[in-house]
Amino acid sequence: DTSDPLTQLTIGAWFKLGASQNQLITDSEQCVAELGEVHQTQNNLSLVTRGLLSCMSELGWHGLVQ
Repeated sequence: DTSDPLTQLTIGAWFKLGASQNQLITDSEQCVAELGEVHQTQNNLSLVTRGLLSCMSELGWHGLVQ
């Protein structure tokens, strides 16, 4: 379901121009704090919810969905 924010997505890579791995972790933690623990990432940010992907894109991140 493309509208369900809890749909699990597999991300092959994360991209944000000029950003570090630490920024990726910090921003993902910020999104989880905003969205709730149900959006906690798994497998080192390779399994995320659609809601978290949307939040990350608002922070300038692009996740390559597999």
